[in-house]
Amino acid sequence: MEIKRVIGDLGMMHRFFKSLFNQETMMHQQLPINLTQQKVLMFIKHHEMSNMSQISKMTGIEKGSFTTTADHLIKYGLVERVRSEKDRRIISLTLTKEGNKVAEEIIEAVDTYAKKQFDVLSLEEKEAFIKALGIISKCIHKMERRGE
Repeated sequence: MEIKRVIGDLGMMHRFFKSLFNQETMMHQQLPINLTQQKVLMFIKHHEMSNMSQISKMTGIEKGSFTTTADHLIKYGLVERVRSEKDRRIISLTLTKEGNKVAEEIIEAVDTYAKKQFDVLSLEEKEAFIKALGIISKCIHKMERRGE
């Protein structure tokens, strides 16, 4: 396996997926939150009641910066803190009704943008792309489990 090629391909994939959440994609949304905050909001949407340490780790945001990000989302009424009943030191984040609404708007904006991007592909290419992503996803999960 040529590691340089793999790293290059992963970099290209990262840029593509990052573009799905770029500022231009979200511009019409008129959201009071930046891309980092959108990333956290979407993580919470898909991993409801994760604790703050888990979210910080999985989103790659340093704990200090993450606290500021969470505070901002709370200030805008999109997220709320929930203390664990078993261990009061553990604080989880959950979406508010408004936070869920904003997350759905982001999903819709990304979906619209992604459909435009995929329009250049034939049906066969789209199917191959989706299949390849599934394989890559399984491999990444397997490698992550090994690293735990």
